[in-house]
Amino acid sequence: MPAFLEAKLKKEYPDDPKAPFKVMNALGYMHGNKETEKGKEADTQHAEDVAAGKTKSPFGKPKKKIGWRQVATEPPTDRGQR
Repeated sequence: MPAFLEAKLKKEYPDDPKAPFKVMNALGYMHGNKETEKGKEADTQHAEDVAAGKTKSPFGKPKKKIGWRQVATEPPTDRGQR
């Protein structure tokens, strides 16, 4: 099982001890209580990245958050005006 991911998920969900395993099952790193090939590959890839001095998140880049206020790229239309 990817120990780095388990530790990260335990920090994220401190109140639910089953949550890390539910997430790893959903991501395909585990199947039930057994580690899958994808989980083994993620664990070895993380170990290689740490040894090389870089770390890689298994979740990819975080998405850019956009607030509810956005700047209009086009000028408003003349709807309703005569």
